[in-house]
Amino acid sequence: MGKAAVDPKRADARRNRARLLEAAADLLAAQGVAVSFDEIARRAGVGVGTVYRHFPAREDLFRTVVDSGLRQLAEQANALAGAEDAGDAFFRFFYLMVDQTVINKALCEAFDPQGVAEMRPDRDADRSFEAALGALLARAKAAGRVRADLDVAEVRMLVIASVMVARGHHGFSWRMVALIAGALRPDDGMTPVPAPDVTKLMVLPVERHETDRVAESRNETEEAGGPRCTVCGEPIEAGGTGRPARYCGATCRQRAHRRRAKAG
Repeated sequence: MGKAAVDPKRADARRNRARLLEAAADLLAAQGVAVSFDEIARRAGVGVGTVYRHFPAREDLFRTVVDSGLRQLAEQANALAGAEDAGDAFFRFFYLMVDQTVINKALCEAFDPQGVAEMRPDRDADRSFEAALGALLARAKAAGRVRADLDVAEVRMLVIASVMVARGHHGFSWRMVALIAGALRPDDGMTPVPAPDVTKLMVLPVERHETDRVAESRNETEEAGGPRCTVCGEPIEAGGTGRPARYCGATCRQRAHRRRAKAG
């Protein structure tokens, strides 16, 4: 009995889908969410109607590409899970995530929970990736190579931060990435470092400039009922245009900001 005949239409559809995904992966990596279906169709060598037949909405195509990228990263993490040096395995993967995010704008969007909705990965793909990353992180913590208060969500955000900080006027700086990675290591055993209380930060006095003193002298001549700072009550020089000033200077503006933050 011979083999069942292959439907040429189905085979052609599979080839078109594969070409579309390859083209979309390349263009999304280079351009991010700004890429159009027309560009993807041209790169794949098909009509734009073919794109819509396989992927009726942009989200369908973009998320398929993003999911594939995350699953590949998860496979890399799983391959490192059995490494003898747990700390080295974690940091190797951290640098790999940074490297892939630098060259792939789609992955950069996928790493950011506040990123573009079209680039948010499928829940299953995201969970698989986080589980693989979490396993590396847990082993590195147990070995005392990574600070104890670090979690997977923070690692993802630090990958994005590394990319943003390391991109400079003179090209990408891996030294900046290494400096950020160094902050993930425990400094004195594994003591968690608390976040600062912004409501208690001191504002240092700022040297007053000549223009400030001139403005102050003018305020002294104003009527008592003129505008005054809502924080310290000092007179404010009335401006000619724009919104009326509420504070006498930067110090009072910062104090008001801290009060609002504390009240919130």
